[in-house]
Amino acid sequence: MVREGAFDVSEMAIVTYLMAKSFGKPMVLLPNVVVRRRDAADVVAKGEKRFADEEGKRKQLAEGKLGLDMYHMREPLAKAGLVYIDEPEED
Repeated sequence: MVREGAFDVSEMAIVTYLMAKSFGKPMVLLPNVVVRRRDAADVVAKGEKRFADEEGKRKQLAEGKLGLDMYHMREPLAKAGLVYIDEPEED
């Protein structure tokens, strides 16, 4: 498939795709996820919840809230010796 481009669609290992792209082959990746039937409803529910959560986070970020605060990173960064400066220092 990679050398001759004999087919419009084929199954291939992700590494094969990445190598082909690195050599400039005109390929498009269409990822396909395989899930057991009994797990499908749970996977869909978790995906929808994550999508809704991410939509809320994007809205907060667009309103100007810092990811630093959303993800409670100030304290761990301070423990590591890093300080976020909200305002520039006056001279």
